[in-house]
Amino acid sequence: MNGTIGADAEVMRWAVNSDKWFLDQVGWYGHAGEIFAGSEQVAFNWVEKIGIRVSNNGKTPKDANPAGGGVIITGNEPGDLWIDGGAENTGKYEDATGA
Repeated sequence: MNGTIGADAEVMRWAVNSDKWFLDQVGWYGHAGEIFAGSEQVAFNWVEKIGIRVSNNGKTPKDANPAGGGVIITGNEPGDLWIDGGAENTGKYEDATGA
């Protein structure tokens, strides 16, 4: 990844049927206490080094007022991921080697 979609990541969740894929919440300005300032959902395949930006929220200016100054922030929870290998793979599980 080239680092253009955010600062830090949080809440990694593995795909329910694959050891190769996981979802992550990537914050625009950081993670943990800063995730409120906007985030994206990204799917990663750590074996084949592939990343897919699932959401496209866009970076908004960070509001300096902790009580909120009227800036609308959009973020994505990591969510759940099911890898669909087609009809021939229905109900199957993918290990880290792809089997």
